Amino acid sequence: MKRSIRLAEAPPRLGARIAERTAYAGGLYRIRFTPEAPFAFRPGDCVGVYGPKGNVSRPYSLSGGTDDTELELLIRRIPGGRISDWLYTLPIGTRLEISPPFGWFHPGEAAHPHQVWFATGSGVAPFLSALRSGGQHPLQARWGVRSVLDLEGIDGPFERFVSRGEPGGHRAGRVTDDLDTVRVGPEVHYYLCGLDAMIEEVASMLAERGVGEDRIHRECFFQAQAS
Repeated sequence: MKRSIRLAEAPPRLGARIAERTAYAGGLYRIRFTPEAPFAFRPGDCVGVYGPKGNVSRPYSLSGGTDDTELELLIRRIPGGRISDWLYTLPIGTRLEISPPFGWFHPGEAAHPHQVWFATGSGVAPFLSALRSGGQHPLQARWGVRSVLDLEGIDGPFERFVSRGEPGGHRAGRVTDDLDTVRVGPEVHYYLCGLDAMIEEVASMLAERGVGEDRIHRECFFQAQAS
C-alpha cells in the first residue's frame, strides 16, 4: 500500500509598510510597520520578516504594545545580515511581507502573577511588549548589554548590567552576576530571553535551587560564538 505524504501549508504572508525607523548608537534600531490588515498578537510573539526576494525570512520579537496602531520591532543591525542590514536601509513607506504572529514565550501574562525576567541585548524586546501592553510587572528584571550605548532609548524597570567599558552609572559586569540575590519561591515563574549561554547559566542555577522546568520559560535569540 502506498503511503501519501502531506506537506504542511506555508503560512500566509501579510503586507505591511515601514512607518518609522530610529537608530541607536549601540547598534540596535527600532522599526515600526503599518499593517495592511488588522493584526492581533500576544506580548512575546514573533513575526517573520521576508527578504527582498521573498525566499528568506528571519523571526523578530514584537516590542510594541498590543493596542498600538503600528507594529514595532527592536533589532540589532548585523553588518552583512540578510535581513537586519537590508531592512535598515529601506526607505520609509516600503512595503514588506511579514508572517502572522507566532510564539510560545509570553511574559507578563496574568496566569503567572509573580515573575522574574532576564534579558540580554535585543532579548529585551518581548519584555518591552509585555510592559507596553499593560501586563504583569516583574518582581525583578535584569538586562545585560555589552556597552552602555546599547541602553540608549530603552526604558523600563530593568536592573542594567554593562559587561564592557564604563557602565555609566549602571552595574558593571554580566547579567548572571550575583545570582544568589535572585528571588526564588514556589509561586515565581522565570522568563529568560537572549543569549543561549545566559539562559543555560540561569536555568542551571534555578534548577539547583529547586525550581521546576515548568516555571522556567526560555527564548533563545542568539548563540555564543565558540572560542
